Amino acid sequence: MSILPGALRRWGLTFIRFMVTWEALEHSGPGQYDTEYLTYLRAILSLLPQFGMTAFVSMHQDVWSRFSGGSGAPAWTLELAGFDLTALEETGAAYIGGVKVPGVEVDRGRWPTGYQKLACSTMNTLFWAGETFAPKVLVDRNGEKVNVQTFLQDAFLDCYDRLVTGLKGVEGIVGFEILNEPHAGYIGLPSMHEFDYNTDLHLNDIPSALQSFMLGAGYPTLVPHWTRSFPMPTRLTSRNMRNIKGRKVWREDGPTAGQCIWESHGVWGYDNVKKEGVVLKETYFTRRPSDGGAVNWYTDCWYPFVTRWAERVRSIAGEDKIVFAEGIPNEFCPRSWTPDKRPANMVFAPHWYDLNALFAKAFSRLSINVQGLSRGLPVWKAFYWGHKSARENYALQLKNIVEEGYKSLGENPVLIGET
Repeated sequence: MSILPGALRRWGLTFIRFMVTWEALEHSGPGQYDTEYLTYLRAILSLLPQFGMTAFVSMHQDVWSRFSGGSGAPAWTLELAGFDLTALEETGAAYIGGVKVPGVEVDRGRWPTGYQKLACSTMNTLFWAGETFAPKVLVDRNGEKVNVQTFLQDAFLDCYDRLVTGLKGVEGIVGFEILNEPHAGYIGLPSMHEFDYNTDLHLNDIPSALQSFMLGAGYPTLVPHWTRSFPMPTRLTSRNMRNIKGRKVWREDGPTAGQCIWESHGVWGYDNVKKEGVVLKETYFTRRPSDGGAVNWYTDCWYPFVTRWAERVRSIAGEDKIVFAEGIPNEFCPRSWTPDKRPANMVFAPHWYDLNALFAKAFSRLSINVQGLSRGLPVWKAFYWGHKSARENYALQLKNIVEEGYKSLGENPVLIGET
């Protein structure tokens, strides 16, 4: 067991980000925790001081769950919302080629497109704002009907409590990170007809929100298909009919009795005469349906949850523990994250990647300032050629992240959590 920390220390590492997943802790069902795994985690992390190392523990996720193409939440969370796990791929509700065994991934680096697909976008929307946007989605909790948001958030926090309790007193742990690369789902989406090319990866099949709703509801749908290109990373090359067999992703025994959650809330409908989906509430996810007030994911969802989580962590682990949090990937730290909206002693822990290398799964003589491109920088100004220019590009983007963090948070510690 000491081989792992010993190897890391020989490589020169003294401080690590140790990742766990919600699924690993609570895979069998709500409230059923894997105590053997918790014992294993404690044994591993207890070794760190012997090697002069410390760590912070991070709850990891990508694309919501392993079952929707990434990692993170247990399968039962998707089933709770009414998804049929066996139909996610066929209905285009998720891209799971990157997590299949054996691997069958087509277009390496395609997995982030899962964030815009039905399963991940719906689950994130339900988790953060189910009470606002899906008030009809009620699930059973010990004989009581509660909104799916309440169930999911309470389950996540209860699971995190169990994690912190299991690691309490371990000398090498300096703190905890709430969640890897959070995502807003559909919250704030301005249009049901397209996603933003500058911020959302367009590669292979990229159905719009409306097209995803139709596919999930069992309607064969023409979907735009994007391929790699230059100088822009991808271009639209075709439109292909998907879900030809008309399979539904919603289970009849789910909380909406087999109907698309968003159809049940009047967001869209199907015109049986024209044989096409129709958007009924184009800006549904930008304003509270109850009173029309504008919705902001950070101020309405993220900040309150981070504060709630931090209070629970410190009530168990102690007030001296550092808490780590970030924003949505590739977004600068928002100015609205004022001291009254964040925990004390918080480290801002954003991520940064050479997205061109990540996209191609290889380094080349070309590096691209994707950070600038997503903010309107002309393409010809975003290209950096050669190793020296790549270093300049990397330094510029990392500098921007740190400086924007300071502008928003003051002289608050900034740690690049992934790169």
